[in-house]
Amino acid sequence: MDDSTSITIDLPAPPSVNQTRRIDWAGQAKRKQWITRADWIVMRQRVGRKIAGRFEVQIIFAEKTRIDPDNGLKVVLDYLRRIEAIPGDSFKFVKRIIVEQGEAPEGVRVVLKPCGGDAQAKCG
Repeated sequence: MDDSTSITIDLPAPPSVNQTRRIDWAGQAKRKQWITRADWIVMRQRVGRKIAGRFEVQIIFAEKTRIDPDNGLKVVLDYLRRIEAIPGDSFKFVKRIIVEQGEAPEGVRVVLKPCGGDAQAKCG
């Protein structure tokens, strides 16, 4: 999925959505620590491009990551919205989500691919 129109963002392995969504002060602290670390990593990568419309997202979890993929997915997508890398995480914007294990030096690698305009034919 990686090409000249795609945006690659490395993030730390996220906490489980199970910890961040319930009333659990320890889970909220882990979420805040993760966001702080993710912000630092994103700033270091100088991620400036953003997706304006529809997109595909490939989320690659490092082999060593112990989190269930579905429990990390929501945290990652919410973070991408928070930093305005994507306009939203509803089907209005998300065309396809690919989740897999592979090369992710910080814990998670996100590859965003725009699906609007000239890139439309390239989206799966």
